[in-house]
Amino acid sequence: MTETSNTEEVADPTIEAEPETETPVRTSGRGNMGGLALVVAAVALVVGAAAVAIHVRPQLLGPMAAPAYDLAPQQAAVAALGGRLDSVEGRLADALKSLEDLQVRQASLSTMAGQMDTLVQEVDAVAGRLDSARRRIDTVAAGVSDADVSERVEALTGQLQTLEEAVSGAEAGTGQVEERLAANLAELGKRLDTIAARTRLLEVVQPDHVAGAAAVALAVGQLRVAVLDGQPYSAPLTNVKTLLAAEGSPTTDIAKTLRGLEREASVGVMTMAALRQGLSDQSAVILRAGTSEATGWIDQTLRRLATVVTVRRTGEVSGSGAEAHLARAEARLQAGSLEAAVTELSGLTGAAVDAAASWLAAARTRLAVESALSELEVYAVSRVADIHDATRPDRMAQ
Repeated sequence: MTETSNTEEVADPTIEAEPETETPVRTSGRGNMGGLALVVAAVALVVGAAAVAIHVRPQLLGPMAAPAYDLAPQQAAVAALGGRLDSVEGRLADALKSLEDLQVRQASLSTMAGQMDTLVQEVDAVAGRLDSARRRIDTVAAGVSDADVSERVEALTGQLQTLEEAVSGAEAGTGQVEERLAANLAELGKRLDTIAARTRLLEVVQPDHVAGAAAVALAVGQLRVAVLDGQPYSAPLTNVKTLLAAEGSPTTDIAKTLRGLEREASVGVMTMAALRQGLSDQSAVILRAGTSEATGWIDQTLRRLATVVTVRRTGEVSGSGAEAHLARAEARLQAGSLEAAVTELSGLTGAAVDAAASWLAAARTRLAVESALSELEVYAVSRVADIHDATRPDRMAQ
């Protein structure tokens, strides 16, 4: 019994050290921290007093028999108090963090409250303006009657109708003006054409143009004589070019014709008599070349005889051999058709082509020069004809 009472007396301080009531946490940051610190200090003080009492009490009682009691419950209670102290510290840290978040939110709410106040003021201002506009509309509506509105609408309708009639009249007048302008333009066009024609006639019949055209025609005639005679014609060709340049740049076609004449100007071309004689002299060579390709004994005999005695047919000989082509070419040449003679000899084949090549080249050169000379003569004669046509009495009277 004595041991039991001693054990109970020792355990009393430990039991009293446990606080039964919790101190309410205030919303203020500093106040909460101060109160919580006091609670922690009180708990620590009670625990320390209990520990001192446990060690000092046996000495104060003197040499008494040491009571037999178990300290495990007290140690467990102290450990429990330490755990609760750690829990309280954790809760204190969480409370401080929450307090900081609340302070940030409070600052945001304060800013938002200021913005809301500004918005409320703006909404009130807009509402006041709307009320003012509504009162003005009501005032205007009260002062305007249906009769006034009808009169104004009728007046506007009348004005619109007047404008439409004026526009229609203007469109009709514009159409008439356009027709008159078109007729006047057509008449002016005819007059301009007449003036242009008269101007061209005046240019043609000017003394300088008349003299220039006559000089060109005369120079072209002299050029033809030199060409037909087979003489070099560089001098008469230069004279023609000088006269044409004095009247301005010649046309593209005439310039091309002059370049064609320049190629043979220094040597001239063969005359028709020279071409006839040349073909006659070359005929034996052409015939031998044409028969050299024959393989029969009769053809070979004729070829040997041709080297001794020249016997051939003339005139319109039928056939496609060298002798027939040569006979027809000579007939065309005697008739004065150089182009037809060239066409006949162009039908030769084999070695006869090479034998007639030199004569064909000379004949084709003369044909090219004659063609260019004919174009130049047409140009010169047409200018003289234009002057003659422009000086007719009926044309001058226009």
